[in-house]
Amino acid sequence: MANDVILEDPDHIGVLDCACRLTRKSPCLPLNVCMAIGEPFVGFLENFKTNNFRRITPEEAAEILRA
Repeated sequence: MANDVILEDPDHIGVLDCACRLTRKSPCLPLNVCMAIGEPFVGFLENFKTNNFRRITPEEAAEILRA
């Protein structure tokens, strides 16, 4: 189901550090796993560079899901 969501708006996908993981003393890795898909969410996060936000390709998003 998550792969279908990624394919719905492939031009607007981003990933940022997981706030839940960041609050732990010894977080599981990787941290950069929370995804935002679609506008205005991706644009907002890109403007404010929240938690190491970066835009990614649909292929990168699918790899994060697989991992």
